[in-house]
Amino acid sequence: MRIPRIPLWAAALAVLGAFAVAYPLRPHTVLWELVVYDGAVVLVVACMVLGLRRNWRTRRAPWLAALIGMTVFLVAELIWWAYVAVDREPFPSIADGFFLAGYAGLGVAAALLARGGDGEDDRSAWLDAMLLALVCGLLIWAWLGQSVATDTSVSVFARTVTLAYPAADVLLLGMLLRLLLAPGARSGASTLFALGLIATLLGDLAFLWADAHDGYVSGTWIDGAWLLGYAFIGVAPLHPSATREPRAQAIHGLGRGRLAFVLGAVLVPVVVLARELHLAGLDGLSTPTVAVAVAAATMLLVAGRLWMLLGRARRFEAARGAERLSALVDHSADAILLLGPDLAVRFASPATAEIWGAPVDTYLGQTFPQMLAGEDRSAFARQLRGLASDTGASSAPIEGWLQPAEGPPRAFEGTARNLLDNPSVDAIVITLRDVTHRRELEAQLERRALHDPLTGLANRTLFTDRVRHALQRAVRQPAAGTAVVFIDLDDFKAVNDGMGHGAGDELLREVGGRLRSCIRPADTVARLGGDEFALLLEDLDTPDQARHLAERALEMLKMPLHVGDLDLAVPASAGIAFATPDCTVDTILRDADLAMYSAKNAGKSQVAMFDDALRDVAARRLALRAALPEALRLDQFRLAYQPIHDVADRHLRGFEALLRWDHPEDGEVSPADFIPDAEESGLIVDIGRWVLHQACLQAAEWNRLAARPLEMSVNVSGVQLRHPAFLTDVAQALANAGLPANHLTLEITESVLIDHGDDMAVLTSLREMGVGLALDDFGTGYSSLAYLQRFPVTSVKIDRAFVSQLSSGGDDALVRSVVAIAEALSLTTVAEGVETDEQLSILDGLECALAQGYHVGRPESAEHITELISRAAVSGS
Repeated sequence: MRIPRIPLWAAALAVLGAFAVAYPLRPHTVLWELVVYDGAVVLVVACMVLGLRRNWRTRRAPWLAALIGMTVFLVAELIWWAYVAVDREPFPSIADGFFLAGYAGLGVAAALLARGGDGEDDRSAWLDAMLLALVCGLLIWAWLGQSVATDTSVSVFARTVTLAYPAADVLLLGMLLRLLLAPGARSGASTLFALGLIATLLGDLAFLWADAHDGYVSGTWIDGAWLLGYAFIGVAPLHPSATREPRAQAIHGLGRGRLAFVLGAVLVPVVVLARELHLAGLDGLSTPTVAVAVAAATMLLVAGRLWMLLGRARRFEAARGAERLSALVDHSADAILLLGPDLAVRFASPATAEIWGAPVDTYLGQTFPQMLAGEDRSAFARQLRGLASDTGASSAPIEGWLQPAEGPPRAFEGTARNLLDNPSVDAIVITLRDVTHRRELEAQLERRALHDPLTGLANRTLFTDRVRHALQRAVRQPAAGTAVVFIDLDDFKAVNDGMGHGAGDELLREVGGRLRSCIRPADTVARLGGDEFALLLEDLDTPDQARHLAERALEMLKMPLHVGDLDLAVPASAGIAFATPDCTVDTILRDADLAMYSAKNAGKSQVAMFDDALRDVAARRLALRAALPEALRLDQFRLAYQPIHDVADRHLRGFEALLRWDHPEDGEVSPADFIPDAEESGLIVDIGRWVLHQACLQAAEWNRLAARPLEMSVNVSGVQLRHPAFLTDVAQALANAGLPANHLTLEITESVLIDHGDDMAVLTSLREMGVGLALDDFGTGYSSLAYLQRFPVTSVKIDRAFVSQLSSGGDDALVRSVVAIAEALSLTTVAEGVETDEQLSILDGLECALAQGYHVGRPESAEHITELISRAAVSGS
């Protein structure tokens, strides 16, 4: 059995307590008193020194004052015994001066331990303590002090010194009372110190009594009381709580208990005066006696009047609180309903009428489930009955559909709380709000998260999920063949370059429609991004069936599509990968991608089946990945800058830095081909650091040339954001360039926030630096108002897929909603992919702040933009 470890302070208290108990038990001898009594005081000082050394760096002031006080006590004891050793009277002597100084040290320590609260509360507590101390001092004077002061058998100096001790006791008592009367819990160290002062003061009172009557005799229990007090004081700094500051708690007003205490203290002098009058034979109907009686009666009447005023003030405050609560309920946008145990509505706030569209009286007496849409009634009835059966103030979130007086059901969410056991409420409290509009907007955004906004097809997320389910089904039903087809449009870039992105988007929509029309009902067609599409084919009988479906899709695309004023044939390449028993979602998608690239390399406009030989394609990609570090070292990267303009006044506001790789063999490599590899390998950190420094240097140069401040936007990868040195990289890039932090904006995609939501500290630090944060491609991922509210973004970039609909007869509701939400959250909106003046005009009408795209400016080299800015500066435009 393990013996519990005794704390040092407890062990020291046990030893010193043994000294205090043993001291009065032995016969009185000078040696015993000197060794045991003063030895115990030495141990007390040693304990305090040890405790102070442990806690020197934290809260040392009160314990240092206590140590000084006890050390002075020790010096006084030694001087006392020195007088005794030479047969001289130790009282009054210089030892008394040291004893009184020791009281001062302990008083300062008590004052420091009791310090806390704000100025007014602290002063009030001190006044209460001093009032009680003065009353106690008066009682001591009436009990002992007067007889000492009038004792002519001793010298005036001896009487003065004798009276100085109770005066010191009164001051020390005031400090002790301040410590004891402080609101809140005291620490263990403060409690030990207070016990020490109590024992010391009791010993002093006993000494005064003995000295005034039979005379004080050394070696009695009075000395034991002093030793016990010293013991408690000595171990207090050793307690673990000695370093903790007291928790300040406010004193809330003059309560009835505090009033009774104050008036009781005020009455004590009257009682003492009445006693003195009685002792002087002035009782009866003498004028002093009547005056004292009237004073006491007056105080009691004043106390009664104050008591009544306090009650009235409390009732007035309660009434004001009820009025405030009623006003809050009446003007709250949330509906508040009180239900009885039978779920019947006892009370409904005015907001209920606004949400349900009928007067409040209509619903009083109805059960709450009757106010809901039909399919939610039984479920809510069970939930609320279960809540009502719980004891205590249990609560539960609620959400569902309510049935208004007119119109379709509306969505709500809120909280149900069981306050049936609360006599002031005695009801189930329902608090709810109408969230229909928010749910509709979130539904649109969630649909965007799973569907391509341009074509309405499944996006990569939804397609990947369906492939996963298809592979799981294939394991259960091996006879049902499954294949994935990747389709990439050939030379689609020529359409964008020659006819603009608007024509390209229209072409993509037409392609999506053609692909949807040529697949079977059970199959899935998706747009993975750019000009890449994918088919999920299930329940295939043979591999040739998959090839046939893919070839039919390509033939459908070759049929002319009407785009703008032209009829275009759209050649495409397709790659097919079949599910195998051991394949995963990643491998089948990768294999289909490799097969599609094989078809392109074979001459385009054809279908290729995956085989193991296509692994060579992956090898080439590995080679490209291997060339990335060399590309950075050989300065093969460059930046192009796309202008960002103010929608309202068309002025240039800044640029977005776009990374380009000029490969010595493959030419310009698209960022889409190497950024994923750079992220996976971690090289994106070095590449991103280079981009940051180059972009900041360029922005600083352009700001020196330009007439107006220009901002620079830089895309940031999630890998960069999580790197420990990222904040340092940003700070160094700004410092090296001399660019103010508010001229730099870092663009982060929604996927980064979703996948790495724990990067809040980094984002917050960036904002504290002054760097702007833009949520890129808003609406293409799992867009949610929660992300805009949770993360410290400063701007929202509206995806080009939404902007393109503004000039094609599409609905502008989503763009309008995003702009409105951003404005409500004080966020700047930036529209991407603006290709026409019509789109720019519509964005101006929607009060979108900024825009970028081919219509407002193509990506250009730094040299070209520098020349343009220099010309503009010279011309003054």
